[in-house]
Amino acid sequence: MLAQASAPPRDVQKLSDMMRDGASPRSTRWAAPHPLAGILLKSAAVLTFSLMFGLVKHLGHTYPVGELVFARSFFAMVPIVLMVYARPERWQAIRTQRPWGHVLRASAGLIGMIFNFLTLTLLPLGDAMAISFLAPLILVGLAPFLLHEHVGRIRVSAAVIGFLGVMIVAAPHAAIVQGGDVSPWGVASGFVAAFCVAIAQILLRAMGLTEKPLATVFWFTLTTTIASAVALPFGFVMPGVVDFMLLVLCGLLGGVAQFLITESYRHADASLLAPFDYLALPISLVLGLAVFHEIPTAYSLTGGVVIMASGLFIALRERALWRRQGRVPVAAPEV
Repeated sequence: MLAQASAPPRDVQKLSDMMRDGASPRSTRWAAPHPLAGILLKSAAVLTFSLMFGLVKHLGHTYPVGELVFARSFFAMVPIVLMVYARPERWQAIRTQRPWGHVLRASAGLIGMIFNFLTLTLLPLGDAMAISFLAPLILVGLAPFLLHEHVGRIRVSAAVIGFLGVMIVAAPHAAIVQGGDVSPWGVASGFVAAFCVAIAQILLRAMGLTEKPLATVFWFTLTTTIASAVALPFGFVMPGVVDFMLLVLCGLLGGVAQFLITESYRHADASLLAPFDYLALPISLVLGLAVFHEIPTAYSLTGGVVIMASGLFIALRERALWRRQGRVPVAAPEV
């Protein structure tokens, strides 16, 4: 719906104007106080999210996606509320003047989460993770239209190469080439999830002008908890004791990962931390092999390398552009 709008949303327009005028959304300071701490926290967050995705894949063959989304959101509120309570400003840290902006962002994130979880149940863990990295490539394509950003030929070329890497990973599942498990619905689900995540990231960039990362995390989690609870009675499966504990762990891991991400942005710039998202690819391949006995194919490995190379190049290129212009990119917590 956003892509069809004749004009960008007010917040997005404001952000694009500031970017065009050379103003920083938050600060003109570039150097963060503890970059190494930020890198370690972000790496720990990626590992924690990867473990959560592994649990979702394990539970996804028994429980409906709506139930998994509710568990991930509801139990994630525990560490998030503790994180709010631990801040000196307490509940002032999540005050917002843009409640409908949070609802819009949460809606995009919720749809992305639903299709992301569905993808995990239909595709090998490593392949599902690789396709999810289509989101930052879509963001590059949407930036000129929704953020009025100038995207040069170098970044466009890198995004196209990354898209080819995604297609290499998806080819066996979409029956484009011989071999592999054919799962076109898994590929389609992954593409929808990536598009929704890209929209959510655009909204986060706009909201980052005034909203703190902790506030966006809190309101996103609360909104997805309420929305998924509405659909909970439809197809609900009563879990046993062990599975219930795993569902709780799934939510706790998601909340802890959000905490680690939020803390990482307090210690290091978002552009410095962006490349470390790609640690999720090798971690997912190892988890898939060790836990689910999913042997990576030549398509998975080749496509994964291409995706990582293009994604890292885009992240480093954007960091160089921000530094050259003396501006600080807005931190965008994961969906």
